[in-house]
Amino acid sequence: MSTIKINQQLKRIEIKEFEIKNQIVFNYFDNLPASERDEKLLRAIYIGVLALMEDRISSFLSKTSNELGTELESLKMIFEMKKELFYKSTIKGILAEDEIAAFLNQYFLDKKLKDRAFLTGNTAGNIPKNKTGDIICEINGTPDLKIAIECK
Repeated sequence: MSTIKINQQLKRIEIKEFEIKNQIVFNYFDNLPASERDEKLLRAIYIGVLALMEDRISSFLSKTSNELGTELESLKMIFEMKKELFYKSTIKGILAEDEIAAFLNQYFLDKKLKDRAFLTGNTAGNIPKNKTGDIICEINGTPDLKIAIECK
């Protein structure tokens, strides 16, 4: 029987009788107060999953960036920003949208890019009654060239 089980109904993973023998992991958890260990284990798993996902996405972006040019640089930056926000905070919803838009605009300013990020979560788009995209990034100051970002 497998150590890890995917529970589709509850949308979670279940790990039974899990043990790990690794000196680095042992030393880290040995130095934590017992009250923090469960939370830190969940965070370590989450960070590890994000790192694995980043490796696959970064590999894809590095292959395609040579073909598509500077437009994909913005997508890489958005991915890095999203990763940084999830590593550093658990902010969600509208507060996260504000923080992400502010981060993007500061990044664009620091890099001297003409790109701009606008909050649009409550604005209807081209499709009637559709409000997809919490943030719209105008690329190179061009209103016709946009990237929509849906914050979750």
